Amino acid sequence: MDNIKERLCHLEHTSEASQRLLLKCEVPVSPNDKAFLIAECKSELKVPGAELRIIETKNVKEPKTFYLLLYSLLLHGAHMGFCTISVNVDDFLELGKEIFKKSGFIHLLPGSPFMQRGVRLYRSCGIGYDIHPLKEGRKLVLAGVEIDSRVGLSGHSDADVLTHAVIDAILGAAGLGDIGQHFPETEEYRNARSLELLSNLVEKLLSEAILIEHVDVTLIIDGVKLSPLRGLMLKNIEQVLKAPASIKFKTGNGIKGKEYAEAYAVAEIAFLKSAFSTSYSGDM
Repeated sequence: MDNIKERLCHLEHTSEASQRLLLKCEVPVSPNDKAFLIAECKSELKVPGAELRIIETKNVKEPKTFYLLLYSLLLHGAHMGFCTISVNVDDFLELGKEIFKKSGFIHLLPGSPFMQRGVRLYRSCGIGYDIHPLKEGRKLVLAGVEIDSRVGLSGHSDADVLTHAVIDAILGAAGLGDIGQHFPETEEYRNARSLELLSNLVEKLLSEAILIEHVDVTLIIDGVKLSPLRGLMLKNIEQVLKAPASIKFKTGNGIKGKEYAEAYAVAEIAFLKSAFSTSYSGDM
């Protein structure tokens, strides 16, 4: 549903005599529909105090949709030389003021309907690692893809070692502990699909205005040909993350990868407000 390549921001000129310059950002919300946010350029580009003012949204029915649109606006606005983004919250009462506060906007004056934030994003990185033994009679699941193999990975869940490493990297970047704290080895998570656990984590972070920016994973496993499946595995991961990712495969050169599979991951996340100031408790 969310194709990262379809998250677009582009400049538009109005047909009015004033020829206002607008920056329009779009994200898919369904296979056939998009949400968008329009901001007006309130001053000349590349000058001190250059400002974008949000003037319209459409199909923004959930906070996470607004956060994705704002994230795109921040990236493109910063690249174009804007310093601040402002909004008249009275024009967006259907969204509620909390959505703006959670994404870093502050009131310029007490009682004023205008709120403002800079284009800066607070970022953090985390690393993740996981290892599972290879055993006959187990399914081999990697990045949510079930692979035809005589051996699979043993574990409490589906033992998707690649996805587990990604989860740990994201939790580390957010300062929220590790996968065992959030998805313990209880009956609730027995044979759980790890890709769904990752999706749950991403959605909860996004609801608190924390977005994944990029994930890089290296998988070490021998005796399984994975290159033809890279595209499908990457598609699964990127659709869940709502962000770009890269996946690399290593055989272990006879030293590793025969009796167990290992995965290492690095994740970068962005806090729309500020790092570690979210109200998100980490409860799953």
